[in-house]
Amino acid sequence: MIRKVIVIVLTVTIVLSMCSCSKGIKSGKPYINKSDDFADGFNYWTEEGQTDNFIAYKARDGKLYLYPLNAEKPLSYDPDGLCDVKPGGIYKIRYDAQHVSGGIAGKLQAYFLAVYDFKEADPDKLFENGYLKPVGGWSKNFPLGSRIDGNDFIAFENEDGGYDLYSESKGKRHYDEMREIKFPLEFEDADTVEMEFNVFCNKDLTDEYITGCILNRKADEGFVFFDADHPGDVTKDTDYDSIKKASVGSLYWYNLMCIESDKPAAEETRRLITYEDMTEKTADELGLDQAVYDQLYSGWKDMLDGKFTYQDYHTEPAKKCDVLLFGGDFGANVDMKYDKDLKIQPYDWYEYDKIPNPRYQYVALFIRCEFNDLLPQD
Repeated sequence: MIRKVIVIVLTVTIVLSMCSCSKGIKSGKPYINKSDDFADGFNYWTEEGQTDNFIAYKARDGKLYLYPLNAEKPLSYDPDGLCDVKPGGIYKIRYDAQHVSGGIAGKLQAYFLAVYDFKEADPDKLFENGYLKPVGGWSKNFPLGSRIDGNDFIAFENEDGGYDLYSESKGKRHYDEMREIKFPLEFEDADTVEMEFNVFCNKDLTDEYITGCILNRKADEGFVFFDADHPGDVTKDTDYDSIKKASVGSLYWYNLMCIESDKPAAEETRRLITYEDMTEKTADELGLDQAVYDQLYSGWKDMLDGKFTYQDYHTEPAKKCDVLLFGGDFGANVDMKYDKDLKIQPYDWYEYDKIPNPRYQYVALFIRCEFNDLLPQD
C-alpha cells in the first residue's frame, strides 16, 4: 500500500513538472483600471480571460518575453514568473494581464496577472488570430516585422546564435546572420546613391549572389529580404530608404502627381512610360486621353527642367525621368510603397470617409531612368 502511494505521488509530481505552469496561478498583484487626470499621467487597464498564441524570446536586456500572435495586440508581455517559458517556444496561454502606458518617458508595458491554462501551441495554428507587425526597422530591438508588403514574417534572435523567422506561409525558418549588402548606383544628373539591401541569410551565400537574386526577382530559400534602409545620420541626409532615394531622389510624394480625368479608369492599371516615349510620342501614340496627357507631360517636363516644387519648402532638382502611371480611384493623400518584388505601387492609406477629398483617376510617379534600369518597373 505504501509503495502504491509513493508511485501515485511520483506520477503526480512528474505530470505537474511537465505542465511547467499550474492551473490558475496568480501573481497577487492588483488589477488596476484607471487613468491619471493630469498631463503625462499614466493609464492602466486590464485584460481578463484572454487566450492567445505566443512566441517566447529573450530580449537584449536578458529578460524573457512573450510576443502575441493576434491582429489586435502589438505589445510583448512579461510572463512575470507565472510560466516557465523557453526562448523559441510557442505556447497557447489563457491569462489575465495588466497594461500600463504614459508618463514623461512614454512607458508602455504589459505583464501577466494570472495564468489559467498553459501548453505548447499547434504550429499549424500559430497565426490563427493573425498578428500585428512589430514597430521598428533594421537597427531596432527584436522582434522585427518585415517592412515589405506581401513578405510577412516576424524575426527573433536565437540565444544559441542566428535568427528565427516565423510566418504563416512558411512556418519557422532559421538563418545564420543579418547582413547589410551595399553597392553604389550612379546617376547622370545626381550624386551616387549607396544602395543597401538588408537580409537574413545563411553564411554560404555571397553578397553578389544575393544581390543578383534580388535584382532579378529570383527567390532562394537561403535568404530573406528585409528592407532597403540605409542607416546613417538624419541631419546629414545619410539615413534613407535606398529604394526611395534611388527611384525618386527624396520621398515618393515629392515626385507624385494626381491627375483628373472625365473618363474614369475601367479597372486599376499600372504602366511604365519611358523617358524616350515621353520625349517622342503623342497622346494618341501612347493611347492616352489628351487631357490626361497634357497634365502628365507638364509635370514630367517640369521635372526635366528642375521646375517641380512641392509646396513652399522643397524643390526637386532637374532630373531625367521615366513615368509610372497608375489608373484607378485615388484620393489626394495617396503615397507609394514597394512590394516583395520591389515593384512600386500606390498606397492610399488615408481614411477619406472622415474628411472629404477630391478624387483622381490617375496618379503619376516620376522615377529616375537609372533606377528603372536597375530594377525594371514594367
